[in-house]
Amino acid sequence: MVNRIKLYRAFIPTFLLSELEDNIKNDKQFDEKKLSNDDNKKKNNIVVPFNSSIMQKFELGVERKDVTVLGIKISKFDTLLHELVLSNLFNFISDIFQVVQKLEKTSKGQIGNLNNGILPLIFNGSITLQDHVLKAAKSAELLKKKLEEITKKWKKDLFDNNYEFSLTIITESVVCGNLGTEESKSFTVLGSVYKNLNKILKVNEKYNIPLTLNERASNCCTDKFYIRPLTELKLKNDLNIFETTTIYELGDSNEIVMDEWMYELQQQESKGKWNNYNEGYKLFKEKNYTEALEKFKLFEEKNAEDLVVNDLITICNHEIK
Repeated sequence: MVNRIKLYRAFIPTFLLSELEDNIKNDKQFDEKKLSNDDNKKKNNIVVPFNSSIMQKFELGVERKDVTVLGIKISKFDTLLHELVLSNLFNFISDIFQVVQKLEKTSKGQIGNLNNGILPLIFNGSITLQDHVLKAAKSAELLKKKLEEITKKWKKDLFDNNYEFSLTIITESVVCGNLGTEESKSFTVLGSVYKNLNKILKVNEKYNIPLTLNERASNCCTDKFYIRPLTELKLKNDLNIFETTTIYELGDSNEIVMDEWMYELQQQESKGKWNNYNEGYKLFKEKNYTEALEKFKLFEEKNAEDLVVNDLITICNHEIK
């Protein structure tokens, strides 16, 4: 019976298990406190109700709300699917899930289904979270490092010395909730968010950018991270209308660790890294192509392999002629 329960438990989402266990712990503490405080005559009649908010998470129904999705793309997934030995494919994907699942527990995100090589981690979905965009950004920062370790581990089997995962963060208004029947239900996110996520990940691929985010998400990250605009895309909004939005690259955190000069030096380097680029992009959007070109060339001197600035320089030269 115990083994069967463990088997069933593996199919319950981690975020629900975590909340259920926290609820049981809180109920036990409440029960013990109540027993110690009540009169001896009444203590045998205590009934501690199960937290109704937990039960609501199992109810059928949907709502409209803002969510942030951290999309993790397994690069060249189709190639890996057909060319890796099945045991290696299984172990490789298992390594990814292990890392994401640990992150899910600490960040209160929620793992979605792996689809066409993209694994989503949903924030502010079934669990309401304050600052869900920043939670996603900080999770992505940590995830990047963990995925680099996986890449090193599997380097011989991935057919490409430059193999990298792609990450993007997108914040949108969606319809979400438990769909299905009382016998079989699952938490589902409905809307254009996944199509938009796919489009943004193509920007990652085109420019070899490891971590991007949409404009709404970037607005919540400017005080905590270094960011730079990359390009514009037409994405569907919550009204099912295409609108032009800027796609950004998410850089290092700008939170300075006090009393550690090495970290402060690193922060200064990160702070100055994109100055010329960002100034150039602002001039570029103002159609001041001559001055924008000067800024982009200054940035290019130290970043010759940056594909985004190469494109922008080409555009500026064309416009000036």
